[in-house]
Amino acid sequence: SSFLGRSFKHARVEASGSVKARGMFGTDKIWYSIKSSSPSSTVVFFGGDKCEDLANSGTAEDEDILRLSKPDNIIHLLQQKFKTTQKDCQDDTGDNDAVNVFVVEPTRVQDGVWSCFDNFIDSTRSGEPTRGYAQEGNALLQISSLLSATMRSVPEIEHETCNLGRTILVGFSKGGVVLNQILAELSSKSAKEWSSELQRQEVETLCHAQSHLVTDKRLLIDEVHYVDAGLNSRGAYLTHPEIIENLSSMQRDRGDRPLKIFLHGTPRQWCDRKRKWVGDEKDRMVALLRKFNVSILERIYMENDPTSLAMHFRCLEAMNVESEKS
Repeated sequence: SSFLGRSFKHARVEASGSVKARGMFGTDKIWYSIKSSSPSSTVVFFGGDKCEDLANSGTAEDEDILRLSKPDNIIHLLQQKFKTTQKDCQDDTGDNDAVNVFVVEPTRVQDGVWSCFDNFIDSTRSGEPTRGYAQEGNALLQISSLLSATMRSVPEIEHETCNLGRTILVGFSKGGVVLNQILAELSSKSAKEWSSELQRQEVETLCHAQSHLVTDKRLLIDEVHYVDAGLNSRGAYLTHPEIIENLSSMQRDRGDRPLKIFLHGTPRQWCDRKRKWVGDEKDRMVALLRKFNVSILERIYMENDPTSLAMHFRCLEAMNVESEKS
């Protein structure tokens, strides 16, 4: 996918844990589960605000919030979700049922609650984007270098040739701001140039990329999944016509590797009368993606259920990540 070698050893690996990885723009904690040095897919997850202290009543709803807040459970869930999408995959560069998952913790958690991804995007005290989303930014290089540093830190794959397979980004709740920034950067002219270049040339392998070389090697993203994204201010979704139009132009340069965007949501976010802008922004983004022929699937879950914080977290379990509607 993003960092390819000439040949691939389909080596099974069992490595999991956490590491404070040093990226291009700062250090972030990464939880990881690596199943293969040549997986079918690599999934990178960005979560939302920390709600564990709010879920202390012992009810079934609070138990779901706590369960779906734990990185180990998120990793297992994502491996199962995206493993099922690989059954008909004919890609011979990876293990067809192996999914590697990386959970990126926020750079800063303000007041024990507010997740702030400062190394990816300029943030307010409570983690909202300070100045919106710019085509020139840090997010792509930060995640590329974090993955490289994490893989190099895992002894089990130190001597293996690695690739990523399909590269999939998942942003839950506030984690969607990182997806917005990454898509904005992908739409830039320089991103289109290196996206095409990544498909034409072999580059340094991910595991053994030297830190001074990482600066000009960025990810080729295959899928982006927003999962009940929302903010307490505007900016939960991309609504910039020029960015979406540029993404459409990039699609034409990617040939048989089209970018696919999924919007998963619940009434708690999309139908919140107190934050009407969340649903309005989602509708605006969907309309722009369709106008400029960018692949988009929009799915709502639990439509008839009473809204709650547990519904928000349960969207992670409910989401259908298949490319075709079912």
